Amino acid sequence: MATATATGPRRRLGRLERAALQGVLVREVVNYSSFWRSSTFSSTIDPTIYLLAFGFGFGSLVSTVAGYDYIDFVGTGIVATTVLFSGAFPAMYGTFVKYQFQHTYDAILAAPVDTEELVTGEGLWIAARTGTYGCFPMLVAVVFGLDPSWGCCSCRPSPRSPASAGRTSGSSSPPARSRSRASPTGRAGC
Repeated sequence: MATATATGPRRRLGRLERAALQGVLVREVVNYSSFWRSSTFSSTIDPTIYLLAFGFGFGSLVSTVAGYDYIDFVGTGIVATTVLFSGAFPAMYGTFVKYQFQHTYDAILAAPVDTEELVTGEGLWIAARTGTYGCFPMLVAVVFGLDPSWGCCSCRPSPRSPASAGRTSGSSSPPARSRSRASPTGRAGC
C-alpha cells in the first residue's frame, strides 16, 4: 500500500519499502568504503595463493583424485570455501558485533525502517559481497589456463558410475581423466 508523504508517494515492494532497503544498502556501502582494501585483499589473495600452491604446486605430484583431475578437484573446493567464508564471517561475526557492541541495528530501527527491511537489506549486501568474492578465484583459474567449466561437477558423470567413459564392469579402479575429449568444453553434457 502506497502512502503519500511530503515528497510524494512512498513505494512499497510487498512489505518492504524501497527507500528503506536503499538506506540500509547505502549505509553498508559507505561503511564498507572504509575497510574494503583489507577485506578484499584477504578474500581474493588467500584463495589465489591456495590455488597456486595446492592446485599447481602440489598438483604436479598428484594427477587424479577419485577419477577427477586434481586441479578440478581442488579448484572447485577453493571456490566453494571462498564463497562460504566470505559470506559466513561477515554475516555471523559482523552481525553479532553490530547488534551486541555497536548497537547499529538499534540506530537503524530508530529510523523509519522495519525489521524485515533491515534483514533483507543486510542479506542483499552479504549476497553481493559473497558473489563478488566467489567470482575472483574463477577468474584467476581462467587466467592460469584452466577450463572455465571446472566447477561444473553436476554436468559430468561420476567416475564411479557405469556411464563413465572407459569404464568396464570388471575394472576396479576409476579411469584416468584427460582434458582431451570429443566435447569442445571438455565435459560431457556441459
